[in-house]
Amino acid sequence: VFWPRDLLPQTVPNARIMTFGYDTKVHHALKSLHSQNTVYDHALELLNCLSDVRIAEIKSSRPIQFIAHSLGGIVVKEALRQSKCFANNRVNRKLFATYDSTTSVFFLGTPHGGSDPRGFGFLANVAERAARAAGFTVNQKIYETLLPSSERLRELRDEFPVMIEERNWTIVCFRETVGMRMFDGKKTSQVVDESSACLGCRNLEIVRDMEGDHRAICRFRGVEDSQYRKLASELTDVVRRLQHRNKASVELCSEEHSVPEEDVETVPRNEETLPGGFEEELLRLLYFDQIDARLWSLRKAQAKTCKWLLTTPQYQQWINSEKLLQANGPNSSGFFWIKGKPGTGKSVMMKFLFAEAKRTLRSTKKLLISFFFNARGSELERSTLGLYRSLLLQLFNAAPETKSTLGHLGSLGSQAIKRSGWNHEVLKETFALALDRLQGGRLCCYIDALDECPEDDIRDMISFFEDLGTRERSSYFQVCFSSRHYPEIGIKTTLQLVLENEQDHTEDIRLYIDSQLNIGNSLQAEEIKAEILRKSSSIFLWAFLVIPMLNKEYDRGRIKGLKRRLNEIPIGLHDLFIDILKRDCKNMEELCLCVQLILFAKRPLKPEELRAAATLVTEDEPEEAGSVTPEELRKFILDASKGLAEITKSKKPTVQFIHESVRDFLLREGGMKNLPMVGENVEGQSHNSLAKACTLQLKAWYENQATQEPVTNSETGGELATTFPFLEYATLHILYHANSAERFSISQSEFIQTFQFQKWKEVHRRFERFKTRQYGDDIDMLYVLAEVGAESLIKTHPMRSQHFQIVGGRFQLPLIAAIFAG
Repeated sequence: VFWPRDLLPQTVPNARIMTFGYDTKVHHALKSLHSQNTVYDHALELLNCLSDVRIAEIKSSRPIQFIAHSLGGIVVKEALRQSKCFANNRVNRKLFATYDSTTSVFFLGTPHGGSDPRGFGFLANVAERAARAAGFTVNQKIYETLLPSSERLRELRDEFPVMIEERNWTIVCFRETVGMRMFDGKKTSQVVDESSACLGCRNLEIVRDMEGDHRAICRFRGVEDSQYRKLASELTDVVRRLQHRNKASVELCSEEHSVPEEDVETVPRNEETLPGGFEEELLRLLYFDQIDARLWSLRKAQAKTCKWLLTTPQYQQWINSEKLLQANGPNSSGFFWIKGKPGTGKSVMMKFLFAEAKRTLRSTKKLLISFFFNARGSELERSTLGLYRSLLLQLFNAAPETKSTLGHLGSLGSQAIKRSGWNHEVLKETFALALDRLQGGRLCCYIDALDECPEDDIRDMISFFEDLGTRERSSYFQVCFSSRHYPEIGIKTTLQLVLENEQDHTEDIRLYIDSQLNIGNSLQAEEIKAEILRKSSSIFLWAFLVIPMLNKEYDRGRIKGLKRRLNEIPIGLHDLFIDILKRDCKNMEELCLCVQLILFAKRPLKPEELRAAATLVTEDEPEEAGSVTPEELRKFILDASKGLAEITKSKKPTVQFIHESVRDFLLREGGMKNLPMVGENVEGQSHNSLAKACTLQLKAWYENQATQEPVTNSETGGELATTFPFLEYATLHILYHANSAERFSISQSEFIQTFQFQKWKEVHRRFERFKTRQYGDDIDMLYVLAEVGAESLIKTHPMRSQHFQIVGGRFQLPLIAAIFAG
């Protein structure tokens, strides 16, 4: 992703975006020498290039923002210093306009206090070990300028804070937090340490940390990239304040030192009518496959349960908060927060409340939307990016008049979204505009399981919603949240209810037990029901898991043994999960693999994929393709997981655990160690098991191909998936699992030696959608490992030391591919 072109137009839709680059690259001695210009020369050229673009237009004084990476920040500082000096220059006064128009500078990994790339950066990692021996040269003047002893750098360090105060610039410094990874997998310290990456004047700068090394902090994967969102958030804040101050357009100059790119420009624009088809495409890009999978996968509340909450003072005050708003003004709360321990039934309660609201409020002007976070699902199901996309799509569908707000994106902003997808800041801005368009309508939001989304994202979402709730408009904005008690997230004004503290919640569990426990109504049965209620400790999930065990015991005609069996079942979810895993010792290998597949797969697996993978490992003869019915799949998942996993109810079903507490138990509370064949090295053994399952599926396809006529060897990926359900996953992710196993100290040397690379490339081409990412017959395995970032496997590859002799692929050299892989 070239983010200045693909992402920034969405973040700052009214900006003109330009790039400036120069040469610090390594070149081979046999080729012509590259530029030997100094930082001073590059800074002056930057001023001239900006002047060339702006001098011919009336708006040459409009504000400028710089974004600069690494040495680019030194170039920007020097350019601003030089620009200031042209204030009274009769011949070149036009160059003063840059200093006069600048409003902010964003520095990414800039060595304000000095840095030595020859000791820690690219040259140390690669060039000093291999490049110099191969005849490489570097621009020494550039690197000399960065040294802590540099006179020029000291002067800039002293002069720049004076310029900041003089012009009241906004300065944001982003620091790298990770050392550079060398080609052999080892890491150095940061190229620019924390003290050097900022000015050291906290009253003059905003300091943020970027998760990544010196290269990665300016290489964003897309709009969903959490690190890009940090930059976008700061940039949006600066632009918003600037627009409030002078209503001017903003000119953004993105300046990078590593890869020169062609100029990218957008023009100022107001809200406009989008070209035909743009609106439909933008709406389509809001949707994703599992957008409502969690909601529909939740069980419906048992009859007569949950209804008590509708009459609680907290819920009544919240649902009627528009009346309080009219009476009491903005001090009234638009937020209602349901909290409870894991397994108390919060999600089922939220599904009930949402369904009741739709039933009872249909005749009112209140619009209802919802989102149910799911930590066991896809990335969008457990992120605020997915939440904003879902909420905005539901709002557009419920109130079609709000779709006109898409016009604020303009044609170029819309094209950027079509190219790279929606990002957080644009989604939030569009949602806020759409809310303003409701013209007196009221929007009621139900958002479940906040604890299943990253905490920082939730805090940002809460802050955004609080801002929406305080804006002056005719619409009312109400949100009902649910979450566990931890993490504790503060909110200014909210109504709150704790489930396990409510007697009616305990009564709901009693009603559920009466309904689901089929053991009659004898005195002994009533005693057993009372004991289940006591041992549940207000945890609905405990009762949900125990009742089928007791029903099974009763069906065997062992009524007298029910109480004994109940006494054996431990109190608390953790101990109950251990009991479930250990009590039945049948098919333990299948259980172990099933759990590993759900926990450590690169993405949630389809039911047929999980069954195929388990069958490959545990059975000699896999079943014929297409012979397994959906009901058989459901029974298999239930049996293989001992009731701890389920199939989601969505257009594209996947397998997940029945509750997030199961994942917590297995990963965070050491539950995996209760399974055989896992041991202490849970991650390593699990990834090794998945790599073996992938290998077996590929082997099955190789053997099948050997028996086929050549004409049938052109099957597409879709056709292959019908015959070999696990083949697509195995092909695309086998290297990921083998690399992860090696990283966690499970040797993959045998895997490297026996991997049928040429055959793998053949099937990979059938599943890889992008032609540029397909590998030809001449591509070497070491190059592929470098391109996919398999640094641990590279260390075990016998040809690692000869990587400079390997040429081919998009980046030609494995070294360059590894750099781009990060």
